[in-house]
Amino acid sequence: MSYKRFFAFFALFVSFFLAFLLIFTTIWIKKTFGKEVEIAQILFHIQFPITDIDPTFIKGFVFKSLLPSILLSVIALFPLRFWHFVLKIGKHTKTYLSLVFLFGKRHTFGVRVVVCLGMIVFATKFVNQKFQIQEFIAQNSSKTYGTFYETHYINPPLQEIATQFANLQDPRNLIIIFAESLESTYSTKSAPVGIEGGGKHLCAIWRANPQPHTART
Repeated sequence: MSYKRFFAFFALFVSFFLAFLLIFTTIWIKKTFGKEVEIAQILFHIQFPITDIDPTFIKGFVFKSLLPSILLSVIALFPLRFWHFVLKIGKHTKTYLSLVFLFGKRHTFGVRVVVCLGMIVFATKFVNQKFQIQEFIAQNSSKTYGTFYETHYINPPLQEIATQFANLQDPRNLIIIFAESLESTYSTKSAPVGIEGGGKHLCAIWRANPQPHTART
C-alpha cells in the first residue's frame, strides 16, 4: 500500500470513527444522564478533570461509545470481503440498484467515501436534533449582558489602605466578608441571629459589631 493510499484510508477511518462516536456518545449520554441533558450542561462539565469521576461512567463510555465506534469504523474499511459480499448480493437484483452495486464493486474506495459523508451528515443532524445545538448557538450569539458592575464598581485603593493602617498607633483588624447569593432576609435588621442558613454566622458578627470600624478579631 502506497503512502497516499495509507493516509487516505487513515483519514477515512478517522471520519467514520468521529461520525460513529458522535452517534453512540449522544445515545450514551441520554440513557445515562437523562433525556433532559442540554449542550450547555455538557460544555460546563467537560471543563473539569475526570480524576474524581465514578469509574462506572468511564467504563460505560468506553464499552458503549468508544469501542463500538472503533469496531464499526474498522468494519466500514476492512476487510474488503464484507463490501464484496454486500455488492455480490446487490448484483443479483433486477432493478437499477444493480448498476449502482456494479459501480461500487469497481470503485469500492469511492463508495466508502460516499457512505462516510452520509454518516457524517446523519451524525451531525442526529446530535443537533438531540441537543438543539443550533438553537443554543443562536441564543448565545444574540445574548447581551449588562454592565452594572463595570459601571458602578470602584476598585478599592488597597495600597493606600495598607499605608494608613501601618501608620496607626493602635491599628484595628479589618474584616472583609465576600458574600454571594445570600437570602434577602439577611439584609433586614429583623433577621434573627440564630436563623438557620448560610448567613447565620455573618448575621451574628454583624449583631455583635454594629459599627464596622470598632470591630476587632
